[in-house]
Amino acid sequence: MDEERFSVLSKGALDEARLQHARMVLREIPSNAIQRLAAALDCDWATYWKVDAVAMVLRAAVVWSKPGLQTSSLQSNTVARRLSLSEGTAGHVWRSRRTIWTTDLVRDMCLPRSLDARAAGMHGGIWIPVQTDAEVFGVVEMLGTRTPPPSLSLLAAADRLGLELATLLV
Repeated sequence: MDEERFSVLSKGALDEARLQHARMVLREIPSNAIQRLAAALDCDWATYWKVDAVAMVLRAAVVWSKPGLQTSSLQSNTVARRLSLSEGTAGHVWRSRRTIWTTDLVRDMCLPRSLDARAAGMHGGIWIPVQTDAEVFGVVEMLGTRTPPPSLSLLAAADRLGLELATLLV
């Protein structure tokens, strides 16, 4: 996948979020926007990890999976989990404010969720910080069975996407 295709496909997700924003001030990214983002990258699973600034943890605010995948264990572990700045890939992205893109979930994602994702057939993942210069609002996590390998242009496009999403949450 190249940067141009990613930009075109992710535009639909941003348009959906902008439409929701026009209706009301967003507190989190709408689930249909998360679904469209995942589709833009051929991902089968997506979570929006929202920053809880009081408890200083990430909580799964939106979870989506492609119909037909066996994700019940992954879903229950995701919904029950709270991630600190030093826990899991999403926590690392929150702390570092940098996108992470991997083609090896077992190596790069925390247990037990990595094993749950692998059991569902997923191998790669992308974690994008949703942030402004002053604040991180959350992390978009997308996992897939056919996640493309990262490139510098795709990482830059993902970073820009996180900044654009954040403007809708301000």
